[in-house]
Amino acid sequence: MHESFKIQQESYWQEVQTLEEKAKEGLQGEREKMRQRQSVLIESLRTELAEQQASCLIHQKERDEFQEELRKMMVLKRQQEEDHQEQTRSLRGELVKCQNEIGGLKKENSLLKDTGDLLRTDAAPEIQASAQFQEPEGQHRR
Repeated sequence: MHESFKIQQESYWQEVQTLEEKAKEGLQGEREKMRQRQSVLIESLRTELAEQQASCLIHQKERDEFQEELRKMMVLKRQQEEDHQEQTRSLRGELVKCQNEIGGLKKENSLLKDTGDLLRTDAAPEIQASAQFQEPEGQHRR
C-alpha cells in the first residue's frame, strides 16, 4: 500500500508540475500579449503626443502673430486718435480765427453802413440842390 500511495503522490506531483508549467506558459503568453499591446499603445500615445505638440507649436505661433498684429493695430489706432485730436485742435483754432475775422468784418460792415447812412444824410441837401440845378438844364436841352 505504501507503494501505491507513493505512486499516487508522484502522479499527483507530476500533474501539479504539469499544471504549474501550463499556468506559467499561459501567464508568459498573456504577459507577452500584454507587453505587445502596451508597446502598441505607447507608440500610439507617442505619435498622438508628437502630433499634439506640433499642433500646439502651430497654435502658439499663430497666437504670437495675432498678438503682434493686435499690438500694431493698437499702435495705429492710438496714432490715428492722436492725429484726429491734433486735427480737431487745429480746426477749432481755425474756427476761432474765422469767427474772430467774421466778427471784425461785421463790425467793419456796420461801421461802413453807418458811415454810408451819415454820408447820405449829410449829402441829401446837396443832392437835392444839385438835382434842382440840373433840372433847368435838362429842360433847355429838349
